[in-house]
Amino acid sequence: MHLFQAVMDCHRRLTTAAEALRDELGGTEPTPAFVRLRFEMAVVARENLTATQRLWSRIEHEIPDVRMRVPHYDRMKAAESELHVRYAHHIAAWPVAAIHADFRRFADTKLQFLDDLCRHARSLEVEFLMPACRLTHGSARR
Repeated sequence: MHLFQAVMDCHRRLTTAAEALRDELGGTEPTPAFVRLRFEMAVVARENLTATQRLWSRIEHEIPDVRMRVPHYDRMKAAESELHVRYAHHIAAWPVAAIHADFRRFADTKLQFLDDLCRHARSLEVEFLMPACRLTHGSARR
């Protein structure tokens, strides 16, 4: 599958998983569906990380001066890195027992993170993927 398309597909799955998880965060305690959706979100987040890392590497290899040619390149890459670090910290800070002990605080934290993650995915598509795709003329689509 083409790398650009793989990342776009990951973003769609990420958005869908985030929306489903958001729906389960409105209550006062975790639901049975919440456990499944939280796991699915983790799987999709990992797939997204893998796909975007492959694409960053490929673009940097094929367009050595990408930082000069794609506005906001370094900022977008740093923002993505920061989100993955935040996600790892979030998972570590919220084991199952902590979620059950303070579900409302967990839900508020998770909702903010999901909003940030989805906003970043949309920005990445517009500010990085589209310009990079034009620069490569499809050569990074392998």
